[in-house]
Amino acid sequence: HMDLPGVRPEDVELSVENGLLTVRGQRQQQRKEGQEGRYQFVERSYGSFTRAFHLPQGVDESQISAEFEHGELTIRVPKPQQP
Repeated sequence: HMDLPGVRPEDVELSVENGLLTVRGQRQQQRKEGQEGRYQFVERSYGSFTRAFHLPQGVDESQISAEFEHGELTIRVPKPQQP
């Protein structure tokens, strides 16, 4: 599970290549204009992000699935087949 508040599903990309699962995305900065003299403090960071995970040997990469709902990305990786 990855918490991605403020990130739109179309701003997230998943790829699997040579046993490496990579999640890339971008959180767009949202500016709110208010009254003069007021400040808005934002605790979230904005910009690009990348996370990569090595998959165990034997994982069927075609069976990996992902779901993005309510700011949470859930990636399901099947257990590798036992020899």
